[in-house]
Amino acid sequence: MVHAGLILLNWTFHAVHIGILLLNTFGWLFPSTQTATLTLQILTLMSWFGLGCIYGFGYCCVTDWHSRIQKHLGQSGFPGGYIKFLVDRMTGMNADPATTDRITAVVLLIAVLCSISKTLV
Repeated sequence: MVHAGLILLNWTFHAVHIGILLLNTFGWLFPSTQTATLTLQILTLMSWFGLGCIYGFGYCCVTDWHSRIQKHLGQSGFPGGYIKFLVDRMTGMNADPATTDRITAVVLLIAVLCSISKTLV
């Protein structure tokens, strides 16, 4: 029963992660999600930089919790982060973690600028 619960949590966290990624990246495009998007982007940046001062740059509590679930399931978790995990899974390659982090940061910063410009208009 516990194993089934962990599997359900694992899939739930995949859905949450992908939802966060999509909203952070594209939510600014839709008037109905702009406020939620900017809020989530600010929370993401606070996690990356605020909690990152304690746990390391780019720290994400969602990734941390998801990784713990994965480890309880006997999987490796996300040693290079969730985005790297997705890139590796989708392409079959072993993406460079530093490059993945840089691209992720640039995409988020561009999305934040788009959110701010849409919110101010």
